[in-house]
Amino acid sequence: MPVRSVRKNLPYNLLLPEFPDLDKHEPEYIHPVLFSYAGSPAEFLLLSFFVSFLFCILPAETTVTFVIRKADFELTGMPQAKTDLVYDGKEQELITAGSAKSGTLLYKLGDGEWTEKIPSAVHAGTYDVSYKIAGDSNHNDLIGLEVLHIKIAAKSIADADVKLADALKYTGQQQKQEISKVTAGNLEVPKDDYEVSGNQAAEAGVYTMTITAKEGTNFTGSREWTYVVAPVRVFIHQNILSDLILQKYPKAFLFNMI
Repeated sequence: MPVRSVRKNLPYNLLLPEFPDLDKHEPEYIHPVLFSYAGSPAEFLLLSFFVSFLFCILPAETTVTFVIRKADFELTGMPQAKTDLVYDGKEQELITAGSAKSGTLLYKLGDGEWTEKIPSAVHAGTYDVSYKIAGDSNHNDLIGLEVLHIKIAAKSIADADVKLADALKYTGQQQKQEISKVTAGNLEVPKDDYEVSGNQAAEAGVYTMTITAKEGTNFTGSREWTYVVAPVRVFIHQNILSDLILQKYPKAFLFNMI
């Protein structure tokens, strides 16, 4: 049926039908009047008067059919992405919850399922969170206009504590200083998450190794740590030492013996 006008200045959408010629109408007409109401009680009362008016001007045999469209939810608080997350080995919520008037907010992590639970994650990386308000028999679904992007930063090992394995002693051969444990804060860095350079030496002395976190892990940065190749003490029997000194410094040796 053709529509005469649309009232856009009301808190609802009201579609008025073209009324038939009262002199030529059939015994019964059906005139659908479509509206969705989301206003105050006073505005609803105004709508009621208007409906009463329709019944006054329509033929006695006319049937008026009303279709109430679903209303939209109102999002009163936008979900917000958290911006200060750093890997700590525990599950962390990725956003702060939003709020909706008379509605239930749902969230989805990546391509996962919609749920009322705030999305969370453990490992360092970037995550996408979508949100919507779940519709019901009287309301439409309201899908969020944006996807939130949240980053959990990798933990720095710049101040990590390093525990070395067995100490090295000079052997004349190339040796490798092994690492027992690397700890960043209260987190132990897995051996597969870092690589070591500068940890091989042959001569006695003090050296510096570099521990570097691997890309794509929960850790980042590098840490320098010193290690020692200890010299070896040589013990010589007194008789052997005396012979050596006598051969090189005979006068001094005899002088000291007097």
